[in-house]
Amino acid sequence: MVELMEKLSKSIMSITKLSFLVIISLLKARRFKNFFFWHYSTALTVIISFLNSSNFYSQLELRKQFDNEKHRADLERYRGNQSLRDVHNISLATKIFIQHKREFYEKNPTRLLGSAFTQSFGHLAWGVGYRIKARMLDLTNTNYVMVGSPPANSWIVKNYWSEHLSYIPLEENLSKFLEITNSFLFEDIETLQVGERFYGAEVGASLIDEEWNNKYSGKSLLNLNEEDRKYGYLKLKEYGFGSIDWFVTFHFRNRGNEKYRNPSSTTYIKAIETIINEGGHVFCIGDGGNLNELIHSRKFFDFGTVKSRDDRLDIFLLAECRFMVGSSSGPLDVPPLFGKGVLWTNCSNLVMNNFHNNSILIPRLRTRLDKPNFDEFLADIKNGFYENDSLPSGVSGLQLDANTSVEIEEGVKEMLKMEWNIPLGGKEKVIAETIKQRGGVSSSNRISKFFLHSNFS
Repeated sequence: MVELMEKLSKSIMSITKLSFLVIISLLKARRFKNFFFWHYSTALTVIISFLNSSNFYSQLELRKQFDNEKHRADLERYRGNQSLRDVHNISLATKIFIQHKREFYEKNPTRLLGSAFTQSFGHLAWGVGYRIKARMLDLTNTNYVMVGSPPANSWIVKNYWSEHLSYIPLEENLSKFLEITNSFLFEDIETLQVGERFYGAEVGASLIDEEWNNKYSGKSLLNLNEEDRKYGYLKLKEYGFGSIDWFVTFHFRNRGNEKYRNPSSTTYIKAIETIINEGGHVFCIGDGGNLNELIHSRKFFDFGTVKSRDDRLDIFLLAECRFMVGSSSGPLDVPPLFGKGVLWTNCSNLVMNNFHNNSILIPRLRTRLDKPNFDEFLADIKNGFYENDSLPSGVSGLQLDANTSVEIEEGVKEMLKMEWNIPLGGKEKVIAETIKQRGGVSSSNRISKFFLHSNFS
């Protein structure tokens, strides 16, 4: 009887694996337009997930080990004992997880992009963008299929990512069930495959950018299509902006989680007025600004106050702007996809993010009783204090200093007048070399000259 059950179980698993391969093939062929077939395939996917869930607890335990070890790695890096490049290779449990993942990837070249990608605007832009770049550069042969509930911005998925991957909408609970029971089918937002190796996402992105710049120097991954450009300017005309030479987009975050990433919008007013005085328009997105009552100008409007959200207009404002001004939040990752620069204000995580040639960042200093001098600032980078948006746990006596309105205003002036073809030099170059030494990230970012002069002269 036992032998019979084992044979039956193996037969069921063989059938379900074959069914899964059929579904993946159809996904790659993008044949989900037929309504009946769509629901049939969804139901079959659920059945496969349930039958394959025999390894659910072992996967869950392995993932738990990995998460625990990764957390320990973060603490070690904060103490200055571990580089970013080695974050996924410090323990046996982590090595087992990565080896298991590598073997699984080799056998299953199709990956699913789940809620870690769809529910964050930044992950939807940054996480998907670098995987597409890797495919275009032949750094991976992975096929990607996005699944889940409606994404953070549906327009970029429907009209830009759709050229590179399929999107399968699923009810939220069903999507969660699939992710839990088949975790190794889903791509991990925290890692990137580059060639034969897996890296932490930031290191992998840096390596991909190096290859991209060598092969496609000056080329952006995406270009705003003409229909979206016309739509955007028509919408602006509806709000009374008939003639626009150029504009800058600001984003203000206002989320309940990680409130330290929510900037004070009033500290950006001088910068906005500077742009208007230079002849530009300023448009705000995000729900943290509420500046319409504070700035009275025919060249300004805060779309964050509009009740009905317009994903298409958001993409236009982020892709067509001269540059964007924002802090550590998802929309900051969108303009670079279209070749546009950003002024990254209140930047806390200097080391853990990738930067762009036509952008400037203004760090958010970690201070003690007094502001650090330049050598102390470099030492803090080496010790891991600039690798997260928050202060490292277990380290006392530090605080995060927000950028001043003068620093932000001067940063905007630099964006307006910057000559991007001048190579890094002076303190900028020293910081970039320190970041690379710390994390293996090749940083070509520019840091506000006013910030460096006013804090480290």
